[in-house]
Amino acid sequence: MKRIKLTVLLCVAMFGAGQILASNSDNASQYAEAYKAICDSTIKNDKVAVAVLSDLADKDYPQAVAAMGLVYRDGISVPPDYDKAKAYYNKAINLGVTGLDCYLRDCDKRKAYATRINQIRQGVKNGDAKACGDLGWCYANGVVVYFDNERAVECFKLGAEKNDPQSMYELGIRYFIGYGVEQDINKAVKLMEKAAKGGNADAQYQMALMNDEATPIAKNDAVAVAWYDKAMAQNHADALYNGGLQYLNGSLRTANKAKAMECLLKSSNLGNANAAYLIGTLYCQGKVVSADFQKALKYFQLAYFRGYDLAAVEAGKVCMLINNKAKAKEWFDKAAKQGINQGEYYSYVINNTTDIKALEKKSKDGDVEATKLLAVCYHEGFGVKKDDKKAFNYMKKAADENRDACYQLAQYYVNGIGVKKDYKKAVEYFKKYDNLCAEIAIYSNAKTHQEQLSAYRKAAAGGNAEAYFMLYLCYENGCGVEANEHMAHQMLVNSASLGHEMAQRKVAAYWSAKNDSFSAVKADYWNAKYQGK
Repeated sequence: MKRIKLTVLLCVAMFGAGQILASNSDNASQYAEAYKAICDSTIKNDKVAVAVLSDLADKDYPQAVAAMGLVYRDGISVPPDYDKAKAYYNKAINLGVTGLDCYLRDCDKRKAYATRINQIRQGVKNGDAKACGDLGWCYANGVVVYFDNERAVECFKLGAEKNDPQSMYELGIRYFIGYGVEQDINKAVKLMEKAAKGGNADAQYQMALMNDEATPIAKNDAVAVAWYDKAMAQNHADALYNGGLQYLNGSLRTANKAKAMECLLKSSNLGNANAAYLIGTLYCQGKVVSADFQKALKYFQLAYFRGYDLAAVEAGKVCMLINNKAKAKEWFDKAAKQGINQGEYYSYVINNTTDIKALEKKSKDGDVEATKLLAVCYHEGFGVKKDDKKAFNYMKKAADENRDACYQLAQYYVNGIGVKKDYKKAVEYFKKYDNLCAEIAIYSNAKTHQEQLSAYRKAAAGGNAEAYFMLYLCYENGCGVEANEHMAHQMLVNSASLGHEMAQRKVAAYWSAKNDSFSAVKADYWNAKYQGK
């Protein structure tokens, strides 16, 4: 008999299920232990863990309610029931759990496969290629049949031999990461390309990424765009989001604001959290579309409930701009619960800015904290009309006595908040904050970057890796251009693909941070490039 690590399960083994459900331990601890049990394949006593989760769900403990959705979706110690799973997921959403949209869609997909399992099996017997892929998917996800990746691979290989696009895509993914087969990147790329040509939208998107990111094949912008377009035509949410970014920033495509919004809206309607967040930002800025705070709030809320935690901060800021302080506090508190420091900070700002006149009096009396809070209020439009010039003046006054205010003031100089951009002044205040501050090295050369921007672009067009890297720094830090994360990444990839070692290291780190098997392959690829293998 294996050793069971769970304290709660040991208690059950000794005293029975009733004891654990009557445990004096707090809900969070019971949930953590029970959830770990159902996720750990080495722990076999799922029935007890599920009983604990069910009891907590009955008490409306949000995470346990969501976990019961997983229990019924995957059939953990209970028969799979996709309708019950969806009911639990919807209840969890109403209790404030985020990021569950994709699980609701997954339940619908699993139910569709389950209802035609007999047809799928008959199709396999008749040699139908698509049926082979469908049965492989069932084995890969434990739908109707027990999860069995070996059987899944067998089905995918059979389907791939018959040119089934879904089978080739699934098998390609496995060759990329070495899951159930020996890793073979070349074979993976060939399978992915065949699947893409066969019309599989996921494969088309992966081919677009590979050509766009130069991983693990040579970079080819024209081919990348062609594959993005094919995936977008099939309403692939991630491809549409990337297309929206490209139209927005003029990267890979000619800039087109109308097409950018069209792609982003389609992507958001298909459940993409990143697209919803970006749309919210655009409605706040009023540059691509007319400013509309109600629409901004709608899309930030969508992004948050789809799992984009930082959107809670932006939703809170919008609520402040439309003078709904109570709702803003709710959003900032949600962000704080997700571990986002900005949420905690802005909650603090709200709690301490109930009376602007009182803050102004405290500031006149030399209260540095009140002076900093006034700067934030005027910059964000919290409780007062937004006024960046006043924000700058208050932050400058606070910076005379406060170290943290020095850092904030440096950012004001970098971004031109209430004052003309001045990198030299920014560096001065970064140094006052901390002589080891990383921004010192960046902005000490920022003026040079600003002046050399056209030269960097010309050299980059000629295939100069260093020039692409300098453009990456400019876009990453807003030196001479508006900061643009997507353009920065594009410049970095271009530099890396041309052999720039620091760029290769940074691209490898980018993929490593994503912390999933497929991204790990890309990280390994760039690490190998950097190490000269």
